Amino acid sequence: DDETRELIRFTCPEGEYNEMATMLFTTQEQGIKHLFSRRTNNEFTPFALVSAFLLYFSMAMVTYGVAVPSGLFVPSIMAGTFCGRLMGQAMQSIFPHYSGIDNGTYALIGAAAMLGGCTRMTISLTVILLEVTNDIQFLLPIMLAIMLAKYIGDRFNGPLYDTHVKLKYIPILEPELKEDIPITIRASNVMTHDLCVLREDESVANIMETLRHTTHNGFPVVDATAGRTRCLKGLMLRHTLLVMLHNRVFKPLIDSPSPPVLHTDAFRHISKNRFFIEHVTLSPGDEAKYMDLRPYNLFRGLGLRHLPVGMSMCHSVAYNSFALLLLLTVDARKDVVGIITAKDLLEEVVEELCENERDGVHLEE
Repeated sequence: DDETRELIRFTCPEGEYNEMATMLFTTQEQGIKHLFSRRTNNEFTPFALVSAFLLYFSMAMVTYGVAVPSGLFVPSIMAGTFCGRLMGQAMQSIFPHYSGIDNGTYALIGAAAMLGGCTRMTISLTVILLEVTNDIQFLLPIMLAIMLAKYIGDRFNGPLYDTHVKLKYIPILEPELKEDIPITIRASNVMTHDLCVLREDESVANIMETLRHTTHNGFPVVDATAGRTRCLKGLMLRHTLLVMLHNRVFKPLIDSPSPPVLHTDAFRHISKNRFFIEHVTLSPGDEAKYMDLRPYNLFRGLGLRHLPVGMSMCHSVAYNSFALLLLLTVDARKDVVGIITAKDLLEEVVEELCENERDGVHLEE
């Protein structure tokens, strides 16, 4: 049996095996197979299990925080199996005359509890572990372990992945508002008022200046004619402007005919994450030319990722559009007055607004 499961001898004499090497100096698949194996109660000592858990858990914490695609699912299984086997051996010590205790079963339940506590998944995790065991008899104990781990974990903090998202300040919104958040918060309370707007016929010099001194990914396009200063006409993305500058889609004068529209292949060939304003090279005199933004603004193909909203629109309407890239806020004259991004709708931002309202700082109606 030792040969079929490939127990690691390491530096041990012939006919013996090294417990730590068997658990750690092998593939994760083989390590899990050793720990899940049944009728192997005496294969690993408590000292080896404790040492392996401390080493594996500490290394998992370190690698999860660095830019290495190490993952956390399998390490959680391994850490849970160590704890599960320790619990099985503890039960053996408490009930020495009972022969029905199997450390492999405790390892499986420990892995389920560890994964349930880290990820807070329930049904999907139960199905995954049940497929691993291929034994329907483990359904009830796996479900109980996962639900108990989730319940206890929710009493202290959120899921590990959600916590990591918050630490990275990634603007991912929940599908629904919390019940204690009032729906009377207006778009004007959460929007950003200081905007960088572009005209439909904009000078190359102004576009270059805007891209150099801002980090925004979207710029409202306005019509500045007929006495209107910010009549909303569309939206330009930073990547689109960079591609236009790179391909020199210019016209000499503001009233000159527009150059041919770029083919969609021109936008695919330039990476959004590797092409920056520093990579744009202009010829002498280019900054005095103009760019016609009308054929490229995103309102020509308006979908569900960009949406203009009124200043008085309720916060719940904007929040339920959580899949949007951004919301452009307009007044009664259709003049753009603000912009709302996902970061403006994060839970802590909205809760701070509610606290200010409760403390007497009245929100703008």
